[in-house]
Amino acid sequence: MLFTELQKKLLLVLGLSLWLIGLGSKISLDFFLNHQPDISKKMVLPPLEKRHEFCYSINEIFKDTNIFPRIPINNSNNPFIPPPPPAPPKPKTKTVTVTYSGFFITTHGEKWAVVYSENNLITGPVGTTVVDDFKITNITDESIVIASSSTNLFKINFKDSARIEIPVK
Repeated sequence: MLFTELQKKLLLVLGLSLWLIGLGSKISLDFFLNHQPDISKKMVLPPLEKRHEFCYSINEIFKDTNIFPRIPINNSNNPFIPPPPPAPPKPKTKTVTVTYSGFFITTHGEKWAVVYSENNLITGPVGTTVVDDFKITNITDESIVIASSSTNLFKINFKDSARIEIPVK
């Protein structure tokens, strides 16, 4: 096999393009040879002393043309630019009271916290979900630390309460 399919296609495209170039140059050459401009109809300029009569200023030439319409500038809405979208509504939140009531140690040696959340008793080790995405991260004798995934930290002392805002779903 002398040529691959790709080489055959490239040769075909090359041949067609050369044929088109030759055809175009022949047409343009024929047009140029048959339609030469007539030099005898050359434009005649007025004499130097009278040229100022024929020279006009740009403003005089275009005095009737209104390229840039004069529109008063104001702060009204532009019909071609849409107004910005309204701001998204603020997320609705709910306040929950969380109270730390102490801890106990299981037989395995693990500390479990006792927490009241909106009249719900929650007991659990570190990692227990208290409210929404708030989890217990540290349990000590005096306090616990509750944290959310958005890095909100609440340190609640023994027999003390904290008000936590959570989004309403």
